[in-house]
Amino acid sequence: MNPSSFDNTSEQIWKKIFIALSALSLFLMPVFSTFHGMSGDEWSLIIYGHDIYDYFFKGSKAALDYDIQNWQQVAGLHYYGGLYDFTVTFLHKTFFSGADELTVRHIFNSLLGALLFIYTGLIGKYIGGWRTGVLAFIFIVLSPRILGESMNNPKDIPFAFANVFFLYYLLQYIKNFGVPKAQWKYAILMGVGFGLAMGFRIGGILMIPYTFLFLGAYYLWNAEFQAKVKANMNAALKIAAANLAATFILGYIIGIIFWPWALQAPLSKPLEALEAMTVREIPIRMLYNGAYIMNSEVPNTYTMKWVFISNPVFILVAFIASLFMILPMSKRYGKASIFLLLFSLIFPVAYAIYKHSVLYDTWRHFFFIYPSMVLLAALISNFLLEKFAAQKNYRYITLAAIILGMSLPLIWIIRSFPNEYVYFNEFSGGIKKAIGVYDLDYYQNSGKQAADWIKENTKVKNGKTIVASNMSQIERYFAQDTTHFLGKYVRPNDRDTKDWDYYITYSRYISLAQLESGSWPPANAVHVISVDGVPLSAVLERKTKLDMAASVAMDQQKLDSAFSLYQQAVTIDPSNELVLVKYATLFAQRGDIQNALITLDQAIKIDAGNPAIYNLQAQIYRAIGDAAKAQEAENMLRNLMQ
Repeated sequence: MNPSSFDNTSEQIWKKIFIALSALSLFLMPVFSTFHGMSGDEWSLIIYGHDIYDYFFKGSKAALDYDIQNWQQVAGLHYYGGLYDFTVTFLHKTFFSGADELTVRHIFNSLLGALLFIYTGLIGKYIGGWRTGVLAFIFIVLSPRILGESMNNPKDIPFAFANVFFLYYLLQYIKNFGVPKAQWKYAILMGVGFGLAMGFRIGGILMIPYTFLFLGAYYLWNAEFQAKVKANMNAALKIAAANLAATFILGYIIGIIFWPWALQAPLSKPLEALEAMTVREIPIRMLYNGAYIMNSEVPNTYTMKWVFISNPVFILVAFIASLFMILPMSKRYGKASIFLLLFSLIFPVAYAIYKHSVLYDTWRHFFFIYPSMVLLAALISNFLLEKFAAQKNYRYITLAAIILGMSLPLIWIIRSFPNEYVYFNEFSGGIKKAIGVYDLDYYQNSGKQAADWIKENTKVKNGKTIVASNMSQIERYFAQDTTHFLGKYVRPNDRDTKDWDYYITYSRYISLAQLESGSWPPANAVHVISVDGVPLSAVLERKTKLDMAASVAMDQQKLDSAFSLYQQAVTIDPSNELVLVKYATLFAQRGDIQNALITLDQAIKIDAGNPAIYNLQAQIYRAIGDAAKAQEAENMLRNLMQ
């Protein structure tokens, strides 16, 4: 067999592997998605999808402006394209109305995730052959953050898919330039990709300048493309102008057709949304680098640090290696292709830094840049395998590095399922080093596991079992059995004043002192959802409702009754620091300073990060004339409130 025949046979084998992996992903992703919980954004986007549906079918105006609702959770929602949320809502109402809406949404979300994997692989194939395509596919599938959020992230995963879809057909357009029929075919497909991206998120409109930039790069650095253009410059430019006009007109129509707010002024509203989304402020407190900060305070390194601590080490090392090998790789794969990948990776982050865009919740808003990093990692891997084709030892070392490197995230995915996305790589010390340093289950994925445990393990009683949580829309997990369960939102600091039987708590917004000391979850946790021994969320069982009765008595100024009730509540369940602080307050009001301070010390052991403890301590010490200890308590309070 001559070398060219061997190469062709090898390519065919890799092609079959790619097809098999693609088919497997389209089958398995929807199955896996049913195990994942509702994400923090999802409930608001369900509302948005229903409002858009009502706009078209019932004449509702709710989707036109969410700022007038004075509801922070949905503020600015009209700036997002409605393509995904309307489409899924329409499909659910029309064809799958008997199925759970969250399940339907997750299935479609996961299919877009699978298509993200497939089109990333196809770009790899286009640039470096089928083996590169397979490597790129495997690399992105085994990226736990991307894989996990492919199940339930209805904003960033669809947008990332639309980007690779567009880029793939742009490359096909360039390859087939000079063949009018093929040019039109790929121009239309580019239009679909542009429309999908814009319909998912207005940032897709930047594909217009991207297109001309990448075409210019290929004209400068790709001799074949340059020759095709120069062969008949005038005719080529006229056809290209017609093609691209069709691309962007079609895409623009697709992008706004299910976007009620944009339809009110189709030419100006999308540009208004682009500006608004670039500078939009959504105040969110985040745990970053071991401190709680507001998202308006994040450093310029925020996004790239998250990228480098929450993606597989092998991919990061391979990506960095590709930068050092940029010249030989450009010679092997073409300058224009490498430029396309580097630009689509670097520019969006640089632009966000330049515009001082408000960032939050890790790097999920930049998932669309990750395929470029994966592709560069796959290209350098393929490059080295080619380079060492005749040197078995080096070839085996390269293969071993790929296999061992990607086995680490694979093992994590298996071990952590269905909480893959809380991944931290070996560079960062893993999830055990991340607790108390970074947000873990910020997207509330583990809420489903907690709710399922309650449904499977609690005894049915005469009345409804009340399940409370500070997770968004927890009641949706119990929508199929409202006879026995009632779900509702309760803030953590209101746990002692509201009625509930079980409370689902998760690690976000828990005080640093509790996270660092290991005192969270509290002693009344009857079930803990954890990964590698690190808790993500927990189910708390209420031992008594005397604390709630005591709170009512305090509000009614029945202080003796409140004291007695708190005394009983603390005896039954001494794990609630909120109750202990109020109990200590009543001790102080009775003049029993010693027991007040002892009770506050008990509260500190549970949550040394509760400001109310030190506020009361300072007041007590001031009252008894101990200025030094009062100052110490005030300093603690000041540090916590910063």
